[in-house]
Amino acid sequence: MKKKILSVVAVLVLAAILAVALVACIPSDPDKAAENLANADYLVIPLPLLGIAGVDEAIMATNIKEGIVIVYFESSDAASDFYGDKDNEKFLQEELDLEDTVYKKQGKIVYLGTKEAVKAAR
Repeated sequence: MKKKILSVVAVLVLAAILAVALVACIPSDPDKAAENLANADYLVIPLPLLGIAGVDEAIMATNIKEGIVIVYFESSDAASDFYGDKDNEKFLQEELDLEDTVYKKQGKIVYLGTKEAVKAAR
């Protein structure tokens, strides 16, 4: 009986962790991220990041108080190379011009934004 209860609890915990992990990600489709941000009253602007190796697409969104820059790369390796260079964090920070930002890499995506803007993009 105890083994059965532990098995059910383990499955429920695993399902909860999976649900949180899926919800906590920036969409891998730039159009979906832009749509989510627009629905949250952000002005979404495509960013031409010419000269940055491996960039597929980039968007910036702001609502004056909050903002985010999301860079979509052609490969995870290109995203890792970009993310590993601290000068790129400064570059994105200058594009956004906001304080208290989060800088993260997620697969082929690198983003820098305020916590509220990151939530809106999800």
